[in-house]
Amino acid sequence: MWLLSRRSVVALLQCALFCAAGCSLQSPLGGDTASQLKGRWLSRTERRAPPFSSAAPVTPAITCCGIIGGALGGLLTAAMASERSAVPFDENSIVDPALAISRRLSHDLEHHYGLRHAPQLIPFDSDDVTKVTAAAPSADVVIDIWTEGWSLFQLHEDLSKFQVHYAAGMRLIDARAVHPIDGKTGAVIAEGTCERAPDELSSAATRDQLLADGARLLKAELEQAEKTCIREFRSQLLPGH
Repeated sequence: MWLLSRRSVVALLQCALFCAAGCSLQSPLGGDTASQLKGRWLSRTERRAPPFSSAAPVTPAITCCGIIGGALGGLLTAAMASERSAVPFDENSIVDPALAISRRLSHDLEHHYGLRHAPQLIPFDSDDVTKVTAAAPSADVVIDIWTEGWSLFQLHEDLSKFQVHYAAGMRLIDARAVHPIDGKTGAVIAEGTCERAPDELSSAATRDQLLADGARLLKAELEQAEKTCIREFRSQLLPGH
């Protein structure tokens, strides 16, 4: 039974996504572990980005406060997919910020911790870190960065305007670590999330403005999100940086 309108469900899902990313626990790289990284080979993952949500202006019937049950997952996903399909947008014109974030932080790890660069990217979309060894048999350490969600988020103050919201996740994986119980390799040695959801109303624009000129303004906002996540991952997950 539908208790909320389809568009309200879309708005609620967006709120939940970014609130969850912002509230996740950060687990930084430990000093003892960091001291053991020198000389090890560092590889990077390459993940498929989720669809970019660029819904047209709507009037939400609910706020971002509340609890979303797991049973609503399929319903919410279907609603968002339907909303996106009604709003044509060339997602190929924008680049997933996770790629640049991964590249920058890999350079940091090599420079500050003495890791050695492995040029080949690893196609990897699993939450199971024990599978990373199968994906990259020669890797010692793997930095796994992905986009959790990105969208145009409607302002409550002015329903004709949007801000660009972005959330990403990061894991640093010791691909050689062996679990003593099952003997599987792969263990997370640092992990966390970042989010950019601007508070300044001056960053808001209409959907048409954000997507005009090949999505020039949208791309600029995503570049700011990229810089924000690089800064947050550095300060919160990589000690002594």
